[in-house]
Amino acid sequence: VSTQSTWAENIANIIGPYLQRLSGPLIQPLCKIMVEPASMALLGVIQLWNAQMKPPSVDRTQELSWNAASWYQMGPIWEGVRSFTRSDALRALDSVLKDFKKDDIESEMQNSTTTLLRKAAYTFQKESDGKTGDLAPVMSSVTQKLEHDARIIAMDTIQTVMENIISNPLKKELMPQFSKVTAPVEDMIPDAMKQIVDVDSILEKVVDKTISSTIQKVIEPLSKDRIDSIIHA
Repeated sequence: VSTQSTWAENIANIIGPYLQRLSGPLIQPLCKIMVEPASMALLGVIQLWNAQMKPPSVDRTQELSWNAASWYQMGPIWEGVRSFTRSDALRALDSVLKDFKKDDIESEMQNSTTTLLRKAAYTFQKESDGKTGDLAPVMSSVTQKLEHDARIIAMDTIQTVMENIISNPLKKELMPQFSKVTAPVEDMIPDAMKQIVDVDSILEKVVDKTISSTIQKVIEPLSKDRIDSIIHA
């Protein structure tokens, strides 16, 4: 574990300057154009939940959950997502960035709304189990959790999109430097053990985890306040 921690620290030091170079031309602009539509889609789920759960009902949560991946129920929310992914800004990025696909963003944002609604439905069913009478306290509790989860999922959605764009070119450019980090340990492994100890596989996992945590540190300050202001609106 200590070896992997050292690798992660050294790899983070390599990744940091690379992401810093991308921050101005790519990461900051993409965060700015994604944060509002991603947050608004999830706010739409909260508004749908509040509108459809009057009065609160377990049967209603089952219907909401069943239709959480259908245009029949989610159409107005997903139309907003589609309008964003068909925007001139997204079309321009799609045409110039090899690892950027606007359709992937649309799919990721739609999946995030489905996940959020189904999670709310499940939580309501679990918290109301065995209760009779007024379910308003359960509704209030679940709605608070829904807003909290919406903020987290909005950030996760932006991060996933960013990782999908950045990870492959980052690995392609920096992998020779990453390999130097593991070389001293790899040289110490006897040849007979190298079939058992897969250093490349371990390195891949450490690199992926480090890329994720490093990107998170970059995008969170750019996105968090705006997400919070929209979800709390």
